[in-house]
Amino acid sequence: MKTIELPILKDRRGSLIAVEHISGKLPFSAKRSFFICDVPQGEKRAGHATNADHFLLALRGSVTIHVVDKAGIMQKTILNKTNVGLHIPPLNYLELCDFSEHALLAVYSSLSYEEVEYFSLAELQQDE
Repeated sequence: MKTIELPILKDRRGSLIAVEHISGKLPFSAKRSFFICDVPQGEKRAGHATNADHFLLALRGSVTIHVVDKAGIMQKTILNKTNVGLHIPPLNYLELCDFSEHALLAVYSSLSYEEVEYFSLAELQQDE
């Protein structure tokens, strides 16, 4: 798990954060992107591990990310800046929680939906 800061291009018209720049910063090319929004207060998303790399970026608001590796070590990150995202390598259990009101989370995946395999925390730790 690694936070990655994306460049902000600013001028008198405002700020631009180009997604195409992430290809030089990430160890994967995105085959799929999706957005999570309108999450009711207290609800959680994800709750699984996958065989894909993911890059998460809070486009609006904030979200708390809990990542648990195969050894059971948990790391917590709060995403709340539009130019700082989180790279999550394959086979890390992911839970998204504490979405602020009107939060919008972009997720970029190294695999298409059809290629992704999902694992529970118990399945992930089974081989350890």
